Amino acid sequence: MLFRRLVVLGLLASSLPLPGCANRIVKARRMPARYQAAHVTNAKVADLSRLSMSTTSSSLIEVEDVVDVTISSGLEEAGRITPTPVRVDNNGVATIALVGQVPL
Repeated sequence: MLFRRLVVLGLLASSLPLPGCANRIVKARRMPARYQAAHVTNAKVADLSRLSMSTTSSSLIEVEDVVDVTISSGLEEAGRITPTPVRVDNNGVATIALVGQVPL
């Protein structure tokens, strides 16, 4: 009888929720120095516009261009038609959903 009670108490004790490993919260201002990023004394501003490619004004559609395609059946409400961006592949073909491949 005593053994049965000990087994039941053991099962009950093991089924109680126990605290997890995330019981201590460390705020950023109290973080140890070895985990903080090093202080930068010579920070420079990077001009990210130099990383972009120059654009040319051209009315020709070329390989890797992205064109906006709008298809209308005439049944749509005014202002509800939205263009879909489509990329031109290496062969000069655009694959349009529900239409298929269109050479450009």
